Amino acid sequence: MPEALSLRQPIQFLKIDVEGFELHALESASKLFERNLVDNVLIEFGPHSRWMNTLDPLRYDKKERRRMTIKHCRRVLHQMTGPWGFDLYILPSDGFEATAELFKRLELDLTPDGTPGSFDNRVFHKLFAHDFNGKAFPADDPFAVKMKQMGYHVTDLIPLKKKYIDHYSNDLEDMGEIYLWAIRRDSPGAKIILEKTAMA
Repeated sequence: MPEALSLRQPIQFLKIDVEGFELHALESASKLFERNLVDNVLIEFGPHSRWMNTLDPLRYDKKERRRMTIKHCRRVLHQMTGPWGFDLYILPSDGFEATAELFKRLELDLTPDGTPGSFDNRVFHKLFAHDFNGKAFPADDPFAVKMKQMGYHVTDLIPLKKKYIDHYSNDLEDMGEIYLWAIRRDSPGAKIILEKTAMA
């Protein structure tokens, strides 16, 4: 990415949908991430076969392409959770239930620090609505009515902690496509948003 383009105003929300070139797109935006210019990234992510198609099958066999994409995936995700300063969450998508089942089978504990999860759930989190600007919708607004009916529950999500990245990268082919939400942990909205999460 040209230096001049990487010094623009901060980006609150970046959506990446590039049909198999997600890992390359994330790396190409590295200067934006290094300068803390992106608060949130939403990516259609995986499975391996999605990325394997970007490699020349005449040059690399299927096994080698799979190995290369897993290695590339791990590298990018560790960059995101490390130097680029993001926390990662998996949102409802084709691979959401399969991800939850994998994490439960591995008996992973994804409860927030100091927050006990129930015996049945140490994986799912719930994200609740927040009035960011103090200008809440009128009480009779259809969106406000729907939110109230849902107990202000916006979505479920599953944290992808740094220590589980390598394992998850290996199994991503079996998960199907996922939506990956990356939120910069020191961004202005991160604390507000994540305070509105609770164990399901």
